[in-house]
Amino acid sequence: MYSSEQKHDYLKILVSKDFDIKNSTIEYNKKNNTQLERGTVYDWIRNDEIFKNEYDTLRNELLDESEKMHQLLRRGIPIYNNDTAEIIAWQEKPDRQAIEFYLKTKGRDRGYIEKQEIDQNIKIDKPLIIQIDGKELDL
Repeated sequence: MYSSEQKHDYLKILVSKDFDIKNSTIEYNKKNNTQLERGTVYDWIRNDEIFKNEYDTLRNELLDESEKMHQLLRRGIPIYNNDTAEIIAWQEKPDRQAIEFYLKTKGRDRGYIEKQEIDQNIKIDKPLIIQIDGKELDL
């Protein structure tokens, strides 16, 4: 059984490893000379409400940070003309892949999709009968 303090220590390592549970567990075991298993961590996430809330909060903070970095990549870092406030150069140009990714995920309703999505659900009103070598297979 692991204490709340031990679980909190594990979460610190988990954050430092970008939520890689496997490597976080290995590092935690080395640091604390324990035999914590990944399955135990998943049990904490499923069954320990306090651990799950802290885990979700930390994971959302990492996601927020990633979204800020992605936004910076999309926008780039312009250098402005002090007199006209126009962009005269780029310290860091906008990243084309970041822009495309954003449009494909957030701009789907505006037509920015990578592939055509087709609904292939077909309603069959009659029973399907297949014949093989003169024998009927009833499905």
